[in-house]
Order: sequence, then structure tokens, then C-alpha cells
Amino acid sequence: METHQRRADNDRLMGWIGLSLILICLTAFALTAGVGSDGLKQYRPMVFVHGVTMLSWFTLFTVQSWLMSDGAFARHYMFGRLSIGLVILMIASSIPVAIQHAKDVQDTRLLSIHLMAMLRFAILYGAALGCIILGYTGLHRRLMLLATTILISPTMNGLPGVLDFAGGLELITGMIAAILLPNLFDLGSGGLRRSTLFLSASAVFLEMIGLVFAIGFLEGVLAGVMFAG
Repeated sequence: METHQRRADNDRLMGWIGLSLILICLTAFALTAGVGSDGLKQYRPMVFVHGVTMLSWFTLFTVQSWLMSDGAFARHYMFGRLSIGLVILMIASSIPVAIQHAKDVQDTRLLSIHLMAMLRFAILYGAALGCIILGYTGLHRRLMLLATTILISPTMNGLPGVLDFAGGLELITGMIAAILLPNLFDLGSGGLRRSTLFLSASAVFLEMIGLVFAIGFLEGVLAGVMFAG
């Protein structure tokens, strides 16, 4: 049973994790934009809107954790309700960007992967909301963290070309984050939990299933629809 102080410490730790994710994503965007003569040209208005909404999510995740650690429950609940609108805006701005990118490069692979990532994010986000309604605050924290790790991958899309890494870095990053971050949070907040290990394994399994479906089926369907004729 968590004491009030332990709960506050856990929320504060989650806030520091959120701040670290903000720094990682800002660094990835800066590298993508700053290296190469065409770096900034890719940031069309809709891409900029998408980037702002994604950064807003990471910021909200961090602020929400610190609000809980300070006992500001009313503001936490208020921002939690507002987060539904932010999630809708994130998805609504990300899909046109992914579609335009697929048209630019004549390749629907990343689009199909992106769509499955957004579906996984929506599933985990919805499950996290359900947990808070039922009073499972520990699961709520971890599911929100797992949902947020999915959003790290899109920031890595441009890095393979920028840093000469092999393709697929964004996918590997997502899987590693889903395993490491929730379990590192456990280690910093009292020890590993079997429920967290199960959640991490489930998140990786969902990612693998989503990847197989995206590349094995959805990519071809989208190519047939977008590039027919």
C-alpha cells in the first residue's frame, strides 16, 4: 500500500522521466532540422502544428506528474479532461503529415507503421483513463508512460539518414523504451512489479503485431489506394 509520501515521490520521479523525454525529442528534432541543407524545408505548417501538439503532450505528461506530487488534484483532473482534446488534435495533425510524407517518397511503409502506432497509443491512453476511473492509480501511471513511449518513435524517423544509422531505428527505440522506462520507474519507486513486466511485455507484443500487420498487409493496401493507376 502506497503512503502519501511514497506516492508523491513516485509522481515526482515520473515527472523527471517526462522531462527527460522532452529533452530527447527536442534533440532529435534539432538534429533532423539542423543537419543538411534541406533540414528545415521539411517543416511545413502542418508538420509544425503536429510537432507542437506532440511536444504539448510530453509537457502535459510531465506537468501532470508534478501536479500530483504537489497534491494539486483538481488541476490534475482538469488537465486530464483537456488531454482528450489534445489527443484528438495530435492524431488529427499527425495523419495528414504521414500521408503527405508517403506521397513525397512514394512509399507507404512509414505511413502504415505510423497508423498502427497511433492505434496503439489510443488503446493504451483509453486503458489509462479507464484505470483512473476505477481507482487504479498505479496502473494509470504506467499505462500513461507506456502510451507516451510510443510517441518517442516518430521523433526518430529522420535520424537514420542524419546519423547514418540503419533504417528502423525508430522501431527499435520504441521497443527499448517500452521495456526500459516502466521498469526503471519501478526500480526508482520501490522495486520491480510483476504487473509492470507484464505491461511492458504486452506493449512490445502489441508493437510486434502492429508491425507485422502494417508491413504485411496495411502497407500494400495503402499503396494500392494511394498510388493506383
